[in-house]
Amino acid sequence: MDYVQVAAAATANAVLPGSGSFVNGAFELGKICFEIAELLSGMQESASSISTQSANIEKDVAYFRWVLEVLGRVQHKSKLTNQLQKLIITFETEVEEYDRVVKKFLGQNVLKQLVFHNELDDASATVKEIAGQLVQYVTTECAINGSATYGHVDQVDERANRYMKMIDSPDVMKEMSDSDNQKEILAIIARIARRNEAMMHSSLEANDLVLNVVKEKLWASSSRAVQDEVKNLPDWYITEDEVEIDMSTVIGFGGDAKIYKGVLEDGTPVAVKVFNAHMCKSEEAKNKFFNTMKLWVRVSHLNNICRVYGACYFTASPFIVMEHCELGSLDTFLRQDGIHRCKHGIEMLTQAARAIVKMHSKGFVHGDLKCDNILVSASAGGKPQAKICDFDRSFDWSALKDERLVTGTAASAGIEITDAVRYLAPECVEGMLPNSKSDVYSFGMTLYHALVGISPYFEISSDKELRACKLARELPPRNMQSISDDAWKLIMQCCDPSPALRPTMEKVVEALKLLAEQLPTIEIPVKTRYDTIVDVQSDQINVLVSTTRVEGTLVKSMMSGSQALPASYKKTGIAVICLVVVAIIVGVVLGLKPFSSKSSADSSSGTGSMPSSSSSSGAVVSLVTSDDSSAASTHTPTVLLGLQVSTISTYIGDNSIWGIAVASSRQTFVSGPSEILEMTGNNAPTWHAGNQVTPGYQDGGLQQATFHGKGPLAVGPNDDLFLCDFLKVRKITSTNVSTVATLTSSMQGVAVDSSGNLYVTRFDEFDVVKITPDGNITDFANTSILNFPLGITIDSSDNIYITGQHRVMKFTSTGEMSVVAGSEVSGFVNGVGESARFNNPFAVTVGSDENLYVADRSNHCIRKIDLTTREVTTYAGMCTTPGSANGLATNAMFDTPLAIAAAADNVFYVTDGPYGQGTRLRKIYSV
Repeated sequence: MDYVQVAAAATANAVLPGSGSFVNGAFELGKICFEIAELLSGMQESASSISTQSANIEKDVAYFRWVLEVLGRVQHKSKLTNQLQKLIITFETEVEEYDRVVKKFLGQNVLKQLVFHNELDDASATVKEIAGQLVQYVTTECAINGSATYGHVDQVDERANRYMKMIDSPDVMKEMSDSDNQKEILAIIARIARRNEAMMHSSLEANDLVLNVVKEKLWASSSRAVQDEVKNLPDWYITEDEVEIDMSTVIGFGGDAKIYKGVLEDGTPVAVKVFNAHMCKSEEAKNKFFNTMKLWVRVSHLNNICRVYGACYFTASPFIVMEHCELGSLDTFLRQDGIHRCKHGIEMLTQAARAIVKMHSKGFVHGDLKCDNILVSASAGGKPQAKICDFDRSFDWSALKDERLVTGTAASAGIEITDAVRYLAPECVEGMLPNSKSDVYSFGMTLYHALVGISPYFEISSDKELRACKLARELPPRNMQSISDDAWKLIMQCCDPSPALRPTMEKVVEALKLLAEQLPTIEIPVKTRYDTIVDVQSDQINVLVSTTRVEGTLVKSMMSGSQALPASYKKTGIAVICLVVVAIIVGVVLGLKPFSSKSSADSSSGTGSMPSSSSSSGAVVSLVTSDDSSAASTHTPTVLLGLQVSTISTYIGDNSIWGIAVASSRQTFVSGPSEILEMTGNNAPTWHAGNQVTPGYQDGGLQQATFHGKGPLAVGPNDDLFLCDFLKVRKITSTNVSTVATLTSSMQGVAVDSSGNLYVTRFDEFDVVKITPDGNITDFANTSILNFPLGITIDSSDNIYITGQHRVMKFTSTGEMSVVAGSEVSGFVNGVGESARFNNPFAVTVGSDENLYVADRSNHCIRKIDLTTREVTTYAGMCTTPGSANGLATNAMFDTPLAIAAAADNVFYVTDGPYGQGTRLRKIYSV
């Protein structure tokens, strides 16, 4: 009978005149029958495609098909419907599980089919049990002889006989003669026997005749060496049948291995580190694998150590099964939106430091501490937990001989030194053995990475130069915005040139606790923007809420809260307050002097400047600190001619901003946390799209749409906005938000050409992707020519400019590359072309004068590149001196400029702030 006919018959026979609900139930019954029939058809095709029908799959499928035919004979009896539906749904579920087992079974060689035959037999027996219940129910209730059509059901004995015949087949004998197969299969059988004993099952010999015969034949044909390896199988050894690996989902990379998602037999999610096939071929590699597992198992039970469930090394590709840390590495975790790098970085490293203390107390040295080897998982309560992993270069220091503490080298101890020289102690670079004090050094470098967001010695790409720097005991340059005085002191102590002067990890834990106590813990209501004034004496923070949209209403209010500040903040605050007081006094004095009504009228253009006066020599003294018209005094000030820097608005906490884009209508748009802000003139930004209360990826109208977080922003030819929203590129029109593309790693910059093509930089992937208006995604530039691409902009001729590794590069629309300015060596030098020096340039934009303007992040200033001469000059800010001062461009200061966008008349908007956070929106303009 055709399967469609079977489904139709089941439906027709079950339908009775009456209620509509019963008819719907009958329709569902028929649909389920049809789906099972389709599934069985596919299984029948798979079964017939293999040469050895070792599992009698054809007979199983034939029997299941016959059960469906029996269902087609159901008479018009309404009482059958509910019970039948329950049985058929169960039948469907078990058939799907049987199909999964069959596919796994057919993917193995014939020897493994014999070894794992029980799994298939059990699945077959389960389905047949449900099928028997179905047939029994129909034959009893409907007086139908269900066995008339299909009188034979495959028996267990018949299956066993089939397997026994296979053992002597040429295919099986060939597989048995291979020594690698002998070790792998004997290890599997030994593991099955251990599990039977652990579960108090009957012995392997009494429980499975087929497996016992396979074991005897393999043992007789194997060498003494193979037998010894299997006899000494460690307790942590597991087999491939104990974990299901999803080879389609790569979640990470580690050395010569890939990490996949997996699940244990009991449903526990795990990460499976699968090594290259050659990993355990040599005796040296095998010993290294064993040593790693021995030590990892001994510390796996400790808090904040990634748990290891076991490993398998007799397979073609050895693997380790470990705890799945779903939040990724520490570096990945700290890059997520909503994560405060300093606060969460110190919290995670404090947890990791406690685990290292425990390791050191047991005599163990990790030997390879870095952000990539500290994973983060979510606890049952949702709180992130640090988990140290990767013990490939760890060893038991206490097991080494005493003389090696002084004279030994890594090579003489048979220990491989990590190639991650950036984190390695200088004495280890010289060849000495790692010890607890070298772990402290590596921890200091890891703290540096966690706070700054880039690896130590990031600017050095030459291995030779990096090693020379290490041997000279030089530290990476301090990032003033990201590393506080106390944090830098701790890093210097951990990385002291003399190992004896470095603190113990117990002391490091204490220092981290003190750092955590110094961090501000200001609670900020959602969907508000703040300007802050600090009362240094009382440590009181008064928070002025800028005009913004809350529940559709423009509001402004005053809030206050008590918060202790670090001493360094107090000193800075006192200096700022003194300057402000002096400025006010001078302004009052100057404001009392008469000035002409004409100059007053000329200066009332909304600049918001304080009065100024000319000296006898004609020089003009400026007191301009902001161009916010709302701050204008009763006396209209005189405008200072020249390039100015002002602060439009200030943000704190999680409300920091990032991307900026200016439309042709001169409207400025800013990317805030989970929303887009809009600014006209010098007014503070107000809501434009998104919903900060419920972050997400929902498309729709401006009020209904949600964004995951903040990110780079660009404007297209039609004034459409494009936002890099974590892993998605979002398009914001005047009325709607949509998702343009989904990428596999976070994005650092975005720009749009005149044809509407998007270009996105991906720091982690070392590439630039191109997204056409119809959604086609291609590689535009990759690692062969790029290192750490960050900012991107496009000029009126569709030339593309990208910042990366202290350089600014130019790409034509066809992908031809040239260096505009800078080199791979960081620094601060104004000059022409590659003689100029930048220090981590981030964003870049094209001004209305068709020259480039670069946010030189770690030099704390804005640089200009004349595209005609390639000359680099300082445009605004006191380079190498961080700060937030406004005023003349030559006297103004920037902290960490992250984004820059150009408006008409060479007006620029800059996202700036300490610690790499966008806490201020700055404006650069000429008056």
